[in-house]
Amino acid sequence: MSREVTEEDTTDQLLDYLGQDCEWAAEIVRKRLKALEGALLTEQQEVTNKQYEETCRQFESTVESLERELSTLRESMRWIPVSERLPEEENEYLIFDGAEIWHGSFAAGQFSELATSDPLFDVTHWMPIPQPPEQDTGK
Repeated sequence: MSREVTEEDTTDQLLDYLGQDCEWAAEIVRKRLKALEGALLTEQQEVTNKQYEETCRQFESTVESLERELSTLRESMRWIPVSERLPEEENEYLIFDGAEIWHGSFAAGQFSELATSDPLFDVTHWMPIPQPPEQDTGK
């Protein structure tokens, strides 16, 4: 007995016909395996796509965070022209007069050399004093 194998053929039908027509039964098995393989590949691709998309989102988030941190660090450690602005607080600063870098202070609208308190008149740039290095705890 030989007939066309269709999508509607069930495993029970396969078992019923197994003894009667092995070629037809083998065709059902091939079609079922092909369908299962296709479904599995589709499911694997969906999982892979979701994992890839999540990895991309995490990567993009990390890159954005690092870019913000870098921008903040650059801004906090850049030489600021006095023509742009003066320090807002009276504090110690690194001061550049066009020739030398000074460790100085800014108070009452005036830059001064820290060790002598002599005023610095030709200041072109200033920047905050950087934080000291973190101490290694040896752990």
